[in-house]
Amino acid sequence: MSGTRVWVSAATDVGRVRSQNEDSFGYRIPDDPDLTARKGALLLVCDGMGGHAAGEVASQLAVETILEHYYQHASDEPPVALRDAFALANARIFAQANARPEHRGMGTTCVAAVLRGDQLTIAHVGDSRAYLLRGETLTRLTRDHSLVEEWVARGVLSADQAEQHPMANVITRALGHLPQVQLELQQQHLQPGDQLLLCSDGLSGRLAEATIRETLLRTPDLDTAVATLIHLANEAGGTDNISVIVARLEEGDPAGLAAGDRPTSVALPVTEPTASPPSPLTTLPNTSQRASRSAGAGSPPWLGGCSVLAALVLVLLLAATLLIAAALLGWLPGLPLPRPG
Repeated sequence: MSGTRVWVSAATDVGRVRSQNEDSFGYRIPDDPDLTARKGALLLVCDGMGGHAAGEVASQLAVETILEHYYQHASDEPPVALRDAFALANARIFAQANARPEHRGMGTTCVAAVLRGDQLTIAHVGDSRAYLLRGETLTRLTRDHSLVEEWVARGVLSADQAEQHPMANVITRALGHLPQVQLELQQQHLQPGDQLLLCSDGLSGRLAEATIRETLLRTPDLDTAVATLIHLANEAGGTDNISVIVARLEEGDPAGLAAGDRPTSVALPVTEPTASPPSPLTTLPNTSQRASRSAGAGSPPWLGGCSVLAALVLVLLLAATLLIAAALLGWLPGLPLPRPG
């Protein structure tokens, strides 16, 4: 591919149930052609959790840290720079969570994508997702780091059962929850016309992949596609914050987008954006309100207002109860039943 241009549009929305928005996101397409050729364009979506605005702090800190550190990293290899940027974001969130009682237990999911020429690099932690639309085929690129996804991988649940499971929001990895984070990385080649979608689970948890595919196919304007996806997720209940980034790769000037060519961010509903940092980053505005996926300050990312020990016991008891009940009712024929004596 001799040269490519990356077109990007993005937005976030509080949804119809939450009173605040803990999602954060951003992207950067460098104005410097040399930097673009070496580092590419970076996009990321983060979904914070922790309660009492702690999730907002975690997700914003992740976006700011990763965007800054990626472009300052000495290596021009995206996997190397992303791995270190995620590690630094994890360390900063973990340190702040332990330094301030009101932020204890906060964390955030994160999915990031680097588009450099015809190469795509994806890094993610948690259940925010990346999809690739090529031609008329939509492919999910990431697997959720969640309890039900692990059960699906082990054959305990089907994919359909997992979507409706009461523990679908229990994630197993998050930035800031532990001193180190286990990052998942992948790379693949891109083609002109490919579209990349990054989103929080406020979108993927409400819309079927067929709906996402049809929306992207019939809506060539990226701003309209983003707005439509958010509208459909709200129509489907809007039970969580919704963040979406859509990027399209086209043949053209390898320097990327000329100044002033970037599409305008779309937000539904329109609210006052937060102030942009004094840097060349193209960070997109969040809505002025933030929401918590789990209730209660000081809770681990996936369980709300319980202590770590109590939360762990609760998860184990609930999981055991659900699995035994499911087995007794014949929902999970492959699961061995408990034997008396």
